[in-house]
Amino acid sequence: MVEPVQDMDPEGIEHEMGCVEALYKEHVLDGRVRFVSLPGRKCSPRIMDTFLGFEIRAGSKKVVCPDITSARYLVIFTELGLDRVCIPYDPTRTARILPDLEHSFRRIKELLSGYSVSEKAQRRTGRTFAKLRDRLRQAERSVAGINSC
Repeated sequence: MVEPVQDMDPEGIEHEMGCVEALYKEHVLDGRVRFVSLPGRKCSPRIMDTFLGFEIRAGSKKVVCPDITSARYLVIFTELGLDRVCIPYDPTRTARILPDLEHSFRRIKELLSGYSVSEKAQRRTGRTFAKLRDRLRQAERSVAGINSC
């Protein structure tokens, strides 16, 4: 059950952003990863089931995924607006962190939705997502071997 949000909770957003960053740094970047190119702009991606697996559609761009777990993982980072993201080679690692990652990202969006649908609220959401993008890129730079891309 989702709790109603009356006002935005900056500490709650900061906490959830820290959770996303920690999951990415400690459970994704600590092992073998591959990079996946993403559209690089904030959007509302959709997962499509195709004959050859799954694909994420973000506007006119498509990202092919071998399984639903990878697709769900990539949707989070596509929605954030990242242009690339690390994904574990081992899909079981992705499956283990995915529920916590989805929960934290959903919670960030819930806390942000406490604002009205105004231009100011949209800018605040954009700034929050930009801050999270920066933190994830910084996590990549802090891990040895990730700078090569």
